[in-house]
Amino acid sequence: MNRNIYLIGFMGSGKSTIGKVLADVLGYEWVDLDHYIEKQQKIAVKEIFEAYGEPYFRQLEVNCLKEIADQRNLVVSTGGGIITTLENVKLLKNEKTFYLKWHFDTLFSRVSQDQNRPLVKNYNQLLALYLTREKLYEDTSFRVIEGEGKSVTYIAKEIMSVMEGKMKIAVINGPNLNFLGIREPQIYGNSSLENLENDLITYGKQENIEVSCFQSNYEGAIIDFLQKCYHEGIEGIIINPGAYTHYSYAIADALKSISKPVVEVHISHIHDREEFRRHSVTAPACIGVIEGFGFDSYFIALDALTKKLKNH
Repeated sequence: MNRNIYLIGFMGSGKSTIGKVLADVLGYEWVDLDHYIEKQQKIAVKEIFEAYGEPYFRQLEVNCLKEIADQRNLVVSTGGGIITTLENVKLLKNEKTFYLKWHFDTLFSRVSQDQNRPLVKNYNQLLALYLTREKLYEDTSFRVIEGEGKSVTYIAKEIMSVMEGKMKIAVINGPNLNFLGIREPQIYGNSSLENLENDLITYGKQENIEVSCFQSNYEGAIIDFLQKCYHEGIEGIIINPGAYTHYSYAIADALKSISKPVVEVHISHIHDREEFRRHSVTAPACIGVIEGFGFDSYFIALDALTKKLKNH
C-alpha cells in the first residue's frame, strides 16, 4: 500500500481523527488539507473565507491538493467542500478515496457548537448543504464507509481491509435451508447446506473475497446477524430468506437500515411455484434478485455483487 489515502465527508465526519489513527497504524504521514493551506497562506481558513470569499479558498484547495497528490504514503484529511470543485473530484476519483458517512443529526450535534467552522449556520441550512453534497461524496469515493456505531479504530481497520484488497461478503440463509439435501430434493437438490457454504468460501478465497456464512430458522437471529454485518464492516450481503421472503417486513426493514448492497437469491424458480411464493417483501430492499439456478444462484450473486462493489 504505497499510495495516498484520501478521506472525504461532511464537516464533523471525523476525517482528521480517523486520519491520524490510520496514518499511525500504517506508518504514513498524516496531512490535514485545511492545515496545509493555513500553513502555506499563514492565515486561518475562517479568515480566508471572511477576507477573500469561498471561491478564492476553493482555488487554494485545488492548488494544494495537486501538490499533495505528487507525494506518496500520505493519509489526507480533506475539507467538507472538497467535492464542490470539478478539478478536485477528477483527482480524487483516481485515488483511494473513502467517504466517511454519518447520519446528519450525528454530524450536526458535533459541529453546531464549533465557531471555527465558517459554513455552520442553523439546522435547516446545514441540512440543505448536506443533502446537496451527499451524492457528490458518494460519486467521488472509491468506497463508502458507514460510521454510525463504530469506533475510530474499527473504521481505520475497515479502511485498511479495503486497501489490502480483500472484500468481505456475508451469505445468509433462512428457515429450513439447513435441511438442504433432505428437504424436497426434487426441488432443492441432493447436496447439503454445509457443502454449499464450503464451496462458497473456497470460491471466495480464489477471488480474494472473505465469505462468511450464517443460517437460522429464527427471524430475530437473522436480524441480529444483519446488524452485526453492519458493525463488522461487511461490504455486501447475499440472502436467501426462505419463507421469510414472503412476509417478513422486519427482515426487509433490517436490510434497508444497514445501507449495504444486498442480493436476494433463491434455489428454485419461485415465480413458477405456488402463488404465495411469487411475492417477495424483501426484494425491494435488495439491488437484485437471482432465482432458479439451483446452488449456482449463490455464485452468480457473488460474482454480480463483487463486480458492483468494485465498480462503486
